[in-house]
Amino acid sequence: MAKVERFKELTDLVTQLTKSLVDEPETLVIETYKGDSILLFTVKAKTPKTLSFLIGKKGSTVSAMRHLVRCLGARYDLKVVYEVSEAK
Repeated sequence: MAKVERFKELTDLVTQLTKSLVDEPETLVIETYKGDSILLFTVKAKTPKTLSFLIGKKGSTVSAMRHLVRCLGARYDLKVVYEVSEAK
């Protein structure tokens, strides 16, 4: 599978998973940065409620998402980083 296809597949999957975690997916901004063997997802929440859904209690949700995307990236020999922040 070509790198472009791998990036697109991972991007689509992470986007879909992230949007399924919140009640209002339109309040999310998901930015993707691609390097040679790295993929960075920056998820920005426009509302505090959306941010709290993404982080979860004591960070459990965001921790699970980070673990999941790292595992998905390892499948394709990619380093994948997942960051969550509040939109400014």
